[in-house]
Amino acid sequence: MMETPRDIEHPSLDSMQVYPSYPPGAALLPFAVAVVRGVEPTVGSVMEVNLALHLLVALCLSLGMWLWLPRQSPWLEIVAALIPGVGYLLLPGPMFWQQNVYFTDTAVMGPFAVVLLAIAMEARFSKRVVEGLLGIAFFWGFLTDWFFISVAVVLMSARLVGLWATRRLTVRSLSLESASFALPFALAFGLYGWQLTKHSLWSSWRAKLFLRTFSDGDGATSISADFNEIFWGYVRVQYSGWGIAFAVTSGVFALFYLARSFSLNRRGSVEPDGFWCVPHATFVAVAALAPLLHTYLLKNHSYLHDFSALKFAVVICCVPFVVLPQCLVELIRGSVRIRAAVLVSGVVFGGLYFATLHGRYRDFVPPRNPEIARMGFFVGGNTGFNDVVFSSMVKAEPYPGEPHLLAHSLKLIHQVETLSELSARVELLPPQASVVWFGDTSRAVDPIGGAELWAGAQRVSDGSLFLVRLSRESFLHRVSAVP
Repeated sequence: MMETPRDIEHPSLDSMQVYPSYPPGAALLPFAVAVVRGVEPTVGSVMEVNLALHLLVALCLSLGMWLWLPRQSPWLEIVAALIPGVGYLLLPGPMFWQQNVYFTDTAVMGPFAVVLLAIAMEARFSKRVVEGLLGIAFFWGFLTDWFFISVAVVLMSARLVGLWATRRLTVRSLSLESASFALPFALAFGLYGWQLTKHSLWSSWRAKLFLRTFSDGDGATSISADFNEIFWGYVRVQYSGWGIAFAVTSGVFALFYLARSFSLNRRGSVEPDGFWCVPHATFVAVAALAPLLHTYLLKNHSYLHDFSALKFAVVICCVPFVVLPQCLVELIRGSVRIRAAVLVSGVVFGGLYFATLHGRYRDFVPPRNPEIARMGFFVGGNTGFNDVVFSSMVKAEPYPGEPHLLAHSLKLIHQVETLSELSARVELLPPQASVVWFGDTSRAVDPIGGAELWAGAQRVSDGSLFLVRLSRESFLHRVSAVP
């Protein structure tokens, strides 16, 4: 409703622009928060939800890492566990996207972090608790973003490895291991399918699916030619060249971890909560491989949106500075002192990496433009439900060139260049509509149609900004009289 605010042109949901590419979970969360608080969603409230998700992800990563680490040096484990959470809070990508851009890619980070926390709990909590938490997280995730298809595929593959390694691969065990995401998938996409059917959007959905998976359309040729350069360029900007190395190395390491876990479990030489147990390997596999799989599964989306690189923040925060050092200690069977030295080194390097990159956050933030806020608040504060706003100098529409203007005005502004274009738009409006022209005297541009057309129109001004208003009937009558 904030992309297409409710007004006389769009009085109901059916008349607004429906975005069928994704399930409704990203919109449902801020809407649910608004319902609980008893207010309509606003830009500010959505930013608050996004900030809460930012904090939730950081908390889940640190808590999950603490559960994942072996119980040998409590103080060291606490310090090491803080690294992923602090990193996710301070890295420039998460800092910017989780405050300024609320889309499925940011909304899905919450359930993704909860899934990782649930996996880390497997070795220390009852199966019922873990599967219940996974079911909630997967329902939330499937209802939010296609990324959870990749999360489910990687998690199920890792669990298959575990069942095979422990010689428990049966139809019954496979059904039990997949229930925590098969049932949420059916519920989430049942709701989504009902919505698509209700609004007759299946054909549009199929077209978008083909597009997002890079089958055709919207730059398919260029994507095949320079996909890696463009996408990994996003990662480089947000996490530096080291970030690319961390993401790729972590993916390779996850495969090694799964293979070694399989080998040791197959021989029965692994403790249920030991470093090489299946849940530990699954944690790393999901964190590292699910973002890689999703990136190449939905290449079009990854190519077009720099915030699609946000998912790599999780693996960058967890694996290089905590998991890899712990793995090194386990492989060399080091003493307590060696383990402490290696983990402390990982913490130090992680802190230096986060501190070095943190300042890049300012590069993401465009210079403030007080004039945009002034224009937006002026239009929003002086127009009502029946007003339809036109202008030749700016626009604020769905997927506009100035989304920050729409964020302030919460009122659509249609950009038109000629009187004939304006007249054609006005003829399509309901009879009760008012035609409002938004202008700026400092730009020395008169409203389209000239002073004669707008003579005697209701006028509101604030400095150089002004609005003039005519009823739809009066406007069309005057236009018909213009020679």
